[in-house]
Amino acid sequence: PVEDQTTEVNTPIKDVTLNGKDNSGQPVTHEVSGLPEGVTYDPETNTISGTPTTVGSYDVTVVSTDESGNTTETTFTITVEDTTAPDVDPVEDQTTEVNT
Repeated sequence: PVEDQTTEVNTPIKDVTLNGKDNSGQPVTHEVSGLPEGVTYDPETNTISGTPTTVGSYDVTVVSTDESGNTTETTFTITVEDTTAPDVDPVEDQTTEVNT
């Protein structure tokens, strides 16, 4: 199973490497769906990586298929949060006369 993870928006996720073999030791192929914007799957390295750019909860589905067409489905969640407070420029104190 792949562990769920939570990350700050515009911060890279922890890379997820998909490992799998069928019962005869042959490699499997993976199809990945549901990734947040900014996160991708590289089939050459079997790695999910990237920097999510949109806040939300994303249910990611991985379908692994062996040469015989047998499949296994794995689901995990990437939660993208924005917990950083905004920066506000200081406002100077002001003094004024009444009725002016």
